[in-house]
Amino acid sequence: MSKLSFTIAPVLFIFDRLLKFFLPPKSGFFVFKEHIGFVYAKNQGLAFGLGLPNYILIILVCLILIGLIYFGFKSFKKWQFSQLFCFSLIIGGAISNLIDRLIYGYVIDYIKIFGWPIFNLGDVMIAVGAGLLIWRFARSKRSNIVLF
Repeated sequence: MSKLSFTIAPVLFIFDRLLKFFLPPKSGFFVFKEHIGFVYAKNQGLAFGLGLPNYILIILVCLILIGLIYFGFKSFKKWQFSQLFCFSLIIGGAISNLIDRLIYGYVIDYIKIFGWPIFNLGDVMIAVGAGLLIWRFARSKRSNIVLF
């Protein structure tokens, strides 16, 4: 089970990169009317439309990634599998979006669901990884999870 789970983040990362590569600009298709589908969109800002200059975003994302990776390696032996899995999702999604920002100057988003802002699989990886990690910490009664 654990080997299968550790392949999930890399497979999702590759799938996200392939979708971004093969979905041509100004294109898209809908699965359900105009509510659910794939639409090419350039995301110049950060989450929720927060706009910052691209070089600041790149520096910020790199610093966060360096911190996460350092934190992960430093705490690797103390963590349980579920924590490592969550961090692998977060790091994989962040790296995929960072690659876009470095190559194109923006992040390619492509998933449209109802009234939500358009997002991508990297965003989903970050949100799910962070959400599961928060849920895991909140669920632990005695805070027996060691971070440092």
